[in-house]
Amino acid sequence: MKRVFVDFGRRIGDDVPLLLTSRANVGVTVEEGEHVLLYDGDLEVEGVAHYGPNVIGVPSWSAIADWATQRDAGATLHDIAAPAQP
Repeated sequence: MKRVFVDFGRRIGDDVPLLLTSRANVGVTVEEGEHVLLYDGDLEVEGVAHYGPNVIGVPSWSAIADWATQRDAGATLHDIAAPAQP
């Protein structure tokens, strides 16, 4: 699964714009319906790429995020296996 840098702050609902012209995404290409791993800092979420008009009607790439797959990429195996107690 390809990792694609995004800015989750620019999302509209579950629709996350793919920043394919970003320096972090140099050489990354996606296809309609392709499953991708969206990331911004330590946050990772799986999504499905699609091409279509954005909120202002301009055709662009985005992905529908599956928030059930959200994870903190900065977490260690220990953090995942034994989460901190309150």
